[in-house]
Amino acid sequence: MIIKTTVKHLKEYFGVYSLRDIKKGEIIFSIEGKIVFVPSKYSIQVEITSHIEPFSKDIQDNLSHWQFLNHSCSPNAFINIEKSTLVAFKNISVGEEVRFNYNATEYEMSSPFQCKCGSEKCYGEIKGFKYLSEADQKALYPKVSPHIQLLSEKNKHLV
Repeated sequence: MIIKTTVKHLKEYFGVYSLRDIKKGEIIFSIEGKIVFVPSKYSIQVEITSHIEPFSKDIQDNLSHWQFLNHSCSPNAFINIEKSTLVAFKNISVGEEVRFNYNATEYEMSSPFQCKCGSEKCYGEIKGFKYLSEADQKALYPKVSPHIQLLSEKNKHLV
């Protein structure tokens, strides 16, 4: 697979940046790692009770780039859980930071934080899908991972 991103350290955080123009719908990279049952700051929820952790913390390890993906309330990418891939949600220009909405994969964040994405649609504090307002849940629902839909229905967030 052609390497399409790099990890950069800017100011107080790392981020994933595009090395070339990426078209909407294009696979950016695979999400690979080890399955764990306790979430962490760097894991991604992949099923109701399981998460994926990166193989390594090395920024040079292309298989673990995904751990440096930052959140955006108006993302340009999404994680396709069924295919374990990061996919462009819209066209991404060379040099642009690649971001996804953590609330689309995380029902309840292990490490909530105050969002600084700057989007007009910013949620404020990012704690997971469970904690979004009903209106925000309904708007995001069609874009969330299957396990978030199951948990939401099980807990009767959206009826």
